This record gives sequence, C-alpha cells and structure tokens, in this order.
Amino acid sequence: MNRAERRRAAREDKGRRRTQKASVSLADAIACHEAGRLDEAAALYRDILAGNPRNADGLHLLGLVHYQAGQLEQAISLIRDAIAQNPDIARYHANLARVYDGAKRFEDAAEAYEKASIIDPEMVEAYANRGVSLESLGRWEEAEAAYQKALTLAPDNSDLHFNLGNALWGQGKFDGAAQALRCSIAISPNYVDAHANLGRALVGLKEYDAAFDAFDKALALQPDRADTHISRGIALSMSGRADEAIAAFEYAISLQPDEPRVYVSLGVTLTREFRFSEAQQCFETALRLDPDHVQAMIELGGNLQGRNKIDNAFALYGRAYQADNGQFKAIFNKMTSLPYGRFSTSFKNIRKMLAAQ
Repeated sequence: MNRAERRRAAREDKGRRRTQKASVSLADAIACHEAGRLDEAAALYRDILAGNPRNADGLHLLGLVHYQAGQLEQAISLIRDAIAQNPDIARYHANLARVYDGAKRFEDAAEAYEKASIIDPEMVEAYANRGVSLESLGRWEEAEAAYQKALTLAPDNSDLHFNLGNALWGQGKFDGAAQALRCSIAISPNYVDAHANLGRALVGLKEYDAAFDAFDKALALQPDRADTHISRGIALSMSGRADEAIAAFEYAISLQPDEPRVYVSLGVTLTREFRFSEAQQCFETALRLDPDHVQAMIELGGNLQGRNKIDNAFALYGRAYQADNGQFKAIFNKMTSLPYGRFSTSFKNIRKMLAAQ
C-alpha cells in the first residue's frame, strides 16, 4: 500500500469512526428522549449537531424535544431544517404538522399532513390528522374525504368512523353521520363520545326517541358528563318536553357551572315557555362567563326586542355581527320575526346597519 492509499484508508477509517460515534450518540439521545429525560436528550442532540449541523435526524428529534417542552416556534424551525436536509421522510412532515396543530396553524398543518401522505400513501395517521386540522378550519367536505381515505387503510378503526361521523354532522348530513357513528360503536361499544354524538345526529334527524336512547347509553357509561346532559336537554326542549329539558340543564349547571352553553340552552327553553325575565338572566350569565359568546348575544337581543327594548337589542345584534358575521341569518331572523320590530327587511340594508356598529 503506497502513501496515497494509506492516507485514503486513514481518512475512510476516521470517517467510519465519526459515523459510528454519531450513531452511538444518536442512540443514546433517543434512549434519553424515550425515557422522558428531555434535557439530557436535547444536550446529546446538540452535541451531534455541533459535529454535523446538517444531521436531519438530530434536527428533527431536537425539534420534537422543543415541541414536548411547549416551545413550538423552535420546534417548527428545527423540523423545517430537517426537511430541508431530507424532504423525503414522511414522518418529518407529519411531526411538523403536529407542531403546527399545537400552534393552531391549521392551514399549515393540513398542508404538511398532505405532504406526508404523498410521500407515504399508506400513512393512516397523516390522512386522519389532516381531517382533524381541516375540521378546525370548517372545511368539512375535505375532512370527510381525508377520513374516508384513512378508512380504506384502517376500516376497523373506531376513531376514524367517529371522526367521519363528526365531519358529516358538520355538513348537516345527519343520516350519514348516524351511520358512521353506529359503525364506531359496533367496533367500540363503550365509546362514550360516539354514543353522545350519535344522539346529536339523531336529533338532527328529529328521531328523538332514538336520540334519547343514545344519550342514555352515553350517560350510563359516564353519568356526570355535563355536555351530554346539555345535548339531551336540547333534544327534550325540541321535542316539547320543556320541564324535563329545564331539569336536564339545571343538572348540567350543577356539574359545570362555568359553561356558557348550558345557560344559553336553558334560556332558549325558558323563552319558549314565555318566561322571558328568567331567560334574560340566563343569557346575561352566559355573557358574563364569555363576553364574546355570539349565540348569547343574539338570543339576548331577541329577548329584549320581544319586550320592546329595541335599541338594546340592536346594540347586541351589532356586537354579534362584528364578532361573527357568519351568524347573519340568525340575526336577520331575530330582527324581522318578532313584534315591535322597526328594521328594514332588506338583507342589504340590515347588513349596512350592523356593519356600522
């Protein structure tokens, strides 16, 4: 072996030792990480990156440490750096999406999950989690498609059927939602959320007896679940059983006195019973708990308008419109359907009035 060959062999041997050392260090770091010793893991990942700043696994895993520590911006930066080094690793994109979800950057999350699924078309979690991100954006049809794709890969996953049911419910497809939720329950008979949401879908279909059966099954599994008592109360109110509805709402309040939704639901039921002063107190309580609760503003406005307190009602409608003009139809109906109204019935004019508030 001549001098040049010896030098080349020495360089290759040095490279192998460096790679082996990095590999051992990465294994040690991962072991610390999996044991929950995040500070130690982070220190080891940084040592690896000090020797090789382009180590994609080191960047990705250090990003996950920051994510677990709640340091989301640092996590995003590191995982994006990892992707820059190796853009063809599906889990990098999926984990970046998880961090985006944690930061409530749902649009970015949906895009990152989509990239993960393109790289690995068999990655069930990418489709499933993309659906959740899309739900957060109100993009129900796209969420439905994501869950359907995930179910082609994992047809026996009760969570996927549950999520599909929610996406269908969000589109008002109550029959399909009920079918999906029944599939979820068939796989996991004690799935409390699935029973409760099946009840809500059946309320949408006005199948009240079946809805009560679903709510009762959910409450048999988890008796002190306030939101199920609220949903059951809404179904009782809609089916004309006001006294039972009021009792359900009052029990929900005893379980969760700081939940504004129950006061709004109780107020709506009291309004139907012409108990306007009590209803007003309920809506005002909801707004004390959540000053930005749009439905409470609208219902309180309707309550006041019905009692000829027009200016107070209009001020509330203006607040509701500014907070969420997606509720315009509900505001319009309140303004034009109750007695003592003095508002134009033109959509265009009412929008102008509300926008000027």
